[in-house]
Amino acid sequence: MQIINMTKVKRRRLVYSLAVIIMIPACYTPPKSDFTFKNDLFKVSFETKPVTLIDANSYNGAFVLNGTDTFYYDVGFFISNLSESCKEVIYTKDSTELLNSSDQTVYVADKHYDVDKLRKRNIEFLSINGIKVKMVYPIDTVNEGLIGIYVDSLLNTKLGNIKMNLFSYKLKSTYYEEIKNSLRKVQFFQWDTSIVPIPLGSYYIK
Repeated sequence: MQIINMTKVKRRRLVYSLAVIIMIPACYTPPKSDFTFKNDLFKVSFETKPVTLIDANSYNGAFVLNGTDTFYYDVGFFISNLSESCKEVIYTKDSTELLNSSDQTVYVADKHYDVDKLRKRNIEFLSINGIKVKMVYPIDTVNEGLIGIYVDSLLNTKLGNIKMNLFSYKLKSTYYEEIKNSLRKVQFFQWDTSIVPIPLGSYYIK
């Protein structure tokens, strides 16, 4: 009888162990770092979308969000401020000129034409840990996909302000709100020039 009881105990332990092994994958949650990009200068975390590193250093690089959307960042004196190109609006009474609108110029017949109709991006100005940040994001998320932040003064030097941008300009996703919330919470680290020398920067967007 004692041998039979020990056998039953072993079987129960085996069944319990198998149940635990089966439950572990179902309960597994990826670590927080899977949703975070970090270097020596800043950190950005996303709530539910994983980050895959492409190529990065302290000054410029790229990472992929959720396996579909590529984000770029650039740090330096001469970088894009993510400003939208403004079209020139010309009032005309000549109906034939109305057909001559182009990417740079728009002819209109209404003197009170609302030029804001031509804008593709919204602009939001923030203060994050005392750093002034400009955030841009699409008005029309179907036809215009640029979203990102620009910092005009990440570090003051004798040569001028070191600037920074972080953006995606071919966004395929529809989770703009999560991305905007993440960009509003970017963490900037104190710049240690002994670790990160001062860069010159480059252009990803012209």
